[in-house]
Amino acid sequence: MRKSTNSVMRADFRKMGKMTAFLRKKLVGKSGEKGRRSTVKGYLLLFSAIIFCPCHLPLLLLLAGGTVLGGVLSEYFIPIFGGLLLYFVLAIAYGLRFLREQPEEKSPS
Repeated sequence: MRKSTNSVMRADFRKMGKMTAFLRKKLVGKSGEKGRRSTVKGYLLLFSAIIFCPCHLPLLLLLAGGTVLGGVLSEYFIPIFGGLLLYFVLAIAYGLRFLREQPEEKSPS
């Protein structure tokens, strides 16, 4: 005898709910815990700062030479460089801030 489609779908949704709860617990931690989330944010900001570092702009200009992207980069080099520099500095500052942030410890009542 075959299972009905509804019961199979309900079982799949239960499995997805358990999987989602497991991933949320591993990535975020217990409810109300901000330490793990801040650490992930910090690492993502630092990684994006490395990717968007303004020192990579001349290399990108060399690689994109002769294309529309190369033309835009060469025409607006100073504003793009300034924007990347601003993002780089802010991403480093906030990334380090998130990594240094200690979760508040609850005192026993």
